[in-house]
Order: sequence, then C-alpha cells, then structure tokens
Amino acid sequence: MSILNTTFQALTVTEKELLAKAQETMYHAYNIYSGFFVGAAVLTSEGEVFTGACMENASYGLTSCAEVGAIQSAFSQGYRDITTIAIIGGMDPHSEGEVVSPCGRCRQLIFEASQVAGENIVVILSDPTFKKIIYTTINDLMPLPFGPLDLGLNAGSNTKK
Repeated sequence: MSILNTTFQALTVTEKELLAKAQETMYHAYNIYSGFFVGAAVLTSEGEVFTGACMENASYGLTSCAEVGAIQSAFSQGYRDITTIAIIGGMDPHSEGEVVSPCGRCRQLIFEASQVAGENIVVILSDPTFKKIIYTTINDLMPLPFGPLDLGLNAGSNTKK
C-alpha cells in the first residue's frame, strides 16, 4: 500500500462507521490549552471498537493523545488484535481543515500495536468534515520502525483474546 488520498464514499461501511466514531469522540477532547480537537477509534479483528480523545495537561508533556487513549482502551479490555485506526481532528470540529496525522510518539505506539496484532494496521486520517481523507498503513507512515520483534520478543504472546 502507499499513502492515498481518498473520499468518504470510497471507504467500506465499517471504515465509515469507525471514522464517524472517531469524529463523535473528537467532541469530548479535553483541549483547554490548544483548542485542538482530536478523536481516534480502533477496530479489532473481532469487530470491537474502542475510542479515545486527546487529553491535555497544564504541564503539556503529560498530554495524552487520542490514539494512545483508543489503543490503551482496547488493550485494557484484553483486545490486542487491532486492524484499523481512524484519526480525525482540527481546530474547529465543525469545519473543513487539513488532515490530522499522528505524531511520532503515536506512530511508534501504533507500530507496537501492529506487531502485537501481527497486522500492518490500516490508518485512516481525516479532517473534521470527511472532505479530506488519507488511507494508508502504519508501515507506510513509519518506514524503518523499531519494535519488539527487533528485540527478539514475540509481542503477541501475552494476548488474552
């Protein structure tokens, strides 16, 4: 795969629903410092969906990204087989803007989740209105990554479900 510009209509029904869930969650962002809204939703191979919204902190460094919240929510419930993540955000949750892309830290965490799942996680990125959408994978967003397999570890060996 590569990094593809696409449309909302070109997504599958499941991908549209996942992106809509991320959009719904975006409104719950705790963003009093930046005013920037971000929501994320992950889909597991069993069809379970877990969401997260960004949560800022006065010290800034303790801010938690939406992607982290969604992945952590899935893992906390014992679901480590993430297949897809949808990320949406912007300065105004009601108007068109640029596509939001995960920061480096989040890319690393998504990559780790991909090694746990044994899956090249699909990444769907969108502006708040679904007018600009990018469809890609974590391997394309993060070339030459480093993860548990590089340390000789079987990342998926401690999964429950």
